Amino acid sequence: MDGHINVAIRIRPLNQRELSSASSAALIQKPWHVQGDTIIQRIYTESRVLTGNTFTFVVRCIVAASAKLDKVFDQNTTTPEVYDQSVSGIISSSMEGINGTIFAYGQTSSGKTA
Repeated sequence: MDGHINVAIRIRPLNQRELSSASSAALIQKPWHVQGDTIIQRIYTESRVLTGNTFTFVVRCIVAASAKLDKVFDQNTTTPEVYDQSVSGIISSSMEGINGTIFAYGQTSSGKTA
């Protein structure tokens, strides 16, 4: 490892309960977007616009926040891929006597150990 703190995050995929309860619009309008090693939070707003006798729904997207990190994994990344790219080097260094810490933080059932 490089001998410094590395920050990597993984955006977890939606679980079955979330998929079954979400509307199709919510599935399309994902609030987190990965662009390289940058994570972008998007907020969507909906409004109705009256044109004559017709209402049109308008969806607007704004970028609420973004952060550049050492590594960002999207929803399609598997746990073994996260391990291979972010964890295995720390484990190897630790086995050679170099101090290393891996901190996994996340919501219950979010895939930290799977």
